[in-house]
Amino acid sequence: MKLTQQEKVYRSLRAKILDCSLEPGVRIQIGEICNKYGVSLGGAREALARLANDELLLVKPQRGFQVAPVSPKDVDDLTEFRVLIESDAVRLSIMNANMDWEENLVATYHRLTNTPLLDNDEISRDWVIAHNRFHDALTNRADNVWLLKTRQMLFDRSERYRAFVAQAKTEPRDIETEHQLIFDAAIARETDETIRLLSEHLRKTADMVMVALEDIEQSSSSVKEAL
Repeated sequence: MKLTQQEKVYRSLRAKILDCSLEPGVRIQIGEICNKYGVSLGGAREALARLANDELLLVKPQRGFQVAPVSPKDVDDLTEFRVLIESDAVRLSIMNANMDWEENLVATYHRLTNTPLLDNDEISRDWVIAHNRFHDALTNRADNVWLLKTRQMLFDRSERYRAFVAQAKTEPRDIETEHQLIFDAAIARETDETIRLLSEHLRKTADMVMVALEDIEQSSSSVKEAL
């Protein structure tokens, strides 16, 4: 199906916000969007309004649109809500697991472990896709449409923080081992252990975001003092 110009703008900006190509707090100029994408003023505003409805943009009176900022409170709230939702989704998925689920989990894990994490010192787009598919495979047997929709929405928001951490160049982590342990527990149908490991996995990312935010705040304070 051919995408409308408005849909192309929406998808492009959404991807840039989630991978932090458009940094938190940046103002969006509607005129620049129209020129870059060749879209009408009305089409640009509709795309931006959708992103604001997704809470990826903020609407500033008299100032237009701004990429939603990151904050410790949002990181904490998002992570804990995601832990709750992912836990329920994993529990239902393993409860309903069959051979198709197991084969898909094995295949997505195999793809993840054989996809390089970095490409020219940046997180590989192929790795991001493989990572998303692995996490989706863990939960896709949960027989609850709203639970899975909510899980996907939270996952997308969390991807923004993962990209933020990658840009901040925080201390490396053994993410391969984290995924291996989660896979081993899930394939063995050890529900409680899978949930425990997955929850730790999510919270480690949150902890790294907190450190990155603290570093940015300290750097900003140092600059202000120097001035």
